[in-house]
Amino acid sequence: MDFHSLMEIMDKEIILYANMRELLAAKKLCIILNEVAKFPEIDAKILELTERIKVINEERINITNGTNLNITTLINYSKQEAPKYTYKLEEYKRKLNKLSKEILELYKANTELLEFGITITDKSIQVIIGAFTPKKTNYSKYGKESGSNIGISTIVKEV
Repeated sequence: MDFHSLMEIMDKEIILYANMRELLAAKKLCIILNEVAKFPEIDAKILELTERIKVINEERINITNGTNLNITTLINYSKQEAPKYTYKLEEYKRKLNKLSKEILELYKANTELLEFGITITDKSIQVIIGAFTPKKTNYSKYGKESGSNIGISTIVKEV
C-alpha cells in the first residue's frame, strides 16, 4: 500500500469535509436570517461537494487495494508496515471525528430550524385564514350572542 498517496488523498478529504462544515454553517445562517433566495446556491454547492467526496473515497479505496478500510484499520496496518505514518493517521482520525460531529450537529440544527419554520408558517397561515373567515354567531331572543349552535328548523308553527 502506498501510504504517501494515501496521505495526500486524506488531506484532500479533510479539506472537503471542512468545506462541507462551512457550507452547512452558511445554510444555518441563511435559515436564521430568512435568506431563502440563497438556498438553491448553497444546496448546489453541497451536492457538488458530496460528489467530490465520493470521488475521493473511491480514490482511497483504489489505493487500499480495492477495500474500504476504516481509519482504525489503517492505523493498525501502518503500525506494522509503515510506522512513520501512524501519527499522521491518528491525527487524521481526530480531525475526521471532530468534523463529522460538527457536520452532524449542523445538519440536525438546520433540520430542526427548517421544521420550526414550517410550523411557524403553518400557524401564521391558520391565524390569517381565521381572521378573514366570517365567524358564525347566533343571537338569542334577547339579542345577545349565543355560543350554542341553533339550527333552523323546517317545521313551521301553525298560528
